[in-house]
Amino acid sequence: MSTCDNPKRLTTLNKPKTLLHRFRSDSVHGEKRLRNTATILLAVLLTACGGERKNDPLILTDDTLNTALTRIIDQTVIPSVEAFSRDADALVVATSDFCSGPDTDGLEQVQSAWEKSTTSWYRILPFLFGPPDDNLLTPGYLFIDSLRQRGNDYTSTVRAEINESASGSESLNDAYFDRLSFTKTGLLALEVALFEDASESTSDSDIVAGFIAEPRRCDYLKGLSNLQADYANKFHQGWVSDYQNSGEAYRERFLRGATDDGSAPLTLLLTSAQEHLNYLKQRTVADQAGQISGISWSLMQASIEATEAIVEGDESTVVTLASLMLAAQEESALLSVRDNFERAYEAINDASNLDFYTAAGLLDGNFKREIPDGLAVELGINFSDGD
Repeated sequence: MSTCDNPKRLTTLNKPKTLLHRFRSDSVHGEKRLRNTATILLAVLLTACGGERKNDPLILTDDTLNTALTRIIDQTVIPSVEAFSRDADALVVATSDFCSGPDTDGLEQVQSAWEKSTTSWYRILPFLFGPPDDNLLTPGYLFIDSLRQRGNDYTSTVRAEINESASGSESLNDAYFDRLSFTKTGLLALEVALFEDASESTSDSDIVAGFIAEPRRCDYLKGLSNLQADYANKFHQGWVSDYQNSGEAYRERFLRGATDDGSAPLTLLLTSAQEHLNYLKQRTVADQAGQISGISWSLMQASIEATEAIVEGDESTVVTLASLMLAAQEESALLSVRDNFERAYEAINDASNLDFYTAAGLLDGNFKREIPDGLAVELGINFSDGD
């Protein structure tokens, strides 16, 4: 039986591991090159077969685009939002445990919980639409990530607020934190509270001593972590259960095309990813995010991985934007996208800010042109960073 007569053989060839296990790869990038070879071979086979059978999933149609879009939402976006919600809750628990008796072991645990929740957040950044962006003036995502507004660094603002609150007398209750502007909340505020003391020492023993000397620092820390968890849970519930008290999950609204601004769902998704890539470059995020904690490159890695998943899916996924671009004979366009993701990963491995921003800029262009053009999707992009 020929490959053209056996759709299962076509499906198998689309899975990277089918060819990868036959070769010894010395790096992740080597595996990516082999995956490219596998998927290009698949495209050739599809072209030879004509790609006209009803049960052939790798044909560029409205139905297969919708299948790919549903896969992105269900396998990438919602799991990322759920992970952030779970990690934000874990940070609340770690904060409570630490504050019950501050010591260096407890500090390391709560710092680790912060790092995990922050990394989870950077997997959401390419998807700032729907629940995280449900307020025109001050969208919820700003209360998690003040840097995302225009790349402004509010570290000094946060330091002043924490020190004044720690030495003050105002009740640090829920109402207090609800009144705080986004410039004083979120991941940055938690990072400052957890990774330095009032004199900006980053010594664990100094930080712990500060919490012991000023117990209100723990009250502030707990208030910040609770506020973040509230937003994280709201984002998750909005996606899977109830968006803006409508009684309907945003997932359902999005997939049936009922977006807030009337954009087509795939257009909204690709534009959000493009704006994120532009933001990474224009606001030099690798120079600003996670600086006190020293996890900047881990955050960039997480964000690029989430963005790449929009195109590639995972090894178990057949219908992806990548496979549909190949089915549409857009091999060169897809290779450009993959080469630029590889550039980004190499820059991260080398901790090269300049190379990373170059790669982010090239990927920004891919999401403006090669990807939508290869999928015959119209974008109304304003060439800004989405602020």
